[in-house]
Amino acid sequence: MLAAQPQLRDVSPIESRIPGTPKAGHPKRLIVNADDLGLSRGITDGIFLSHLKGIVTSASLMVNQPATEYAVKCLHSDVRTLDVGIHLTSAKAGRCCRPVPSRPLFKEMGTLCRPLRWREG
Repeated sequence: MLAAQPQLRDVSPIESRIPGTPKAGHPKRLIVNADDLGLSRGITDGIFLSHLKGIVTSASLMVNQPATEYAVKCLHSDVRTLDVGIHLTSAKAGRCCRPVPSRPLFKEMGTLCRPLRWREG
């Protein structure tokens, strides 16, 4: 039988050092990235709350979703410390820009097509 585990407690912000390790040297840092920022107001608020409590350190913003504008407004006003990257989507959502002529990305079997080569002239 396993030894009794200590009761978990809310640690905010999360400590970056493992208990019992020496303080010398560089402390370890855990990066917690939240996916789908902007997908809905509920998901967006959950990500922001998790960041403000010290859990989430970064998020990926979906730019063509129902709560994208809401997420961006909150990032500019209330949640300025969250690191944000882009979450690219290739299907199922509305366009975020006008279409341009292109060739398919995938072959019939689902593998990627060969990359386009730059041609002069």
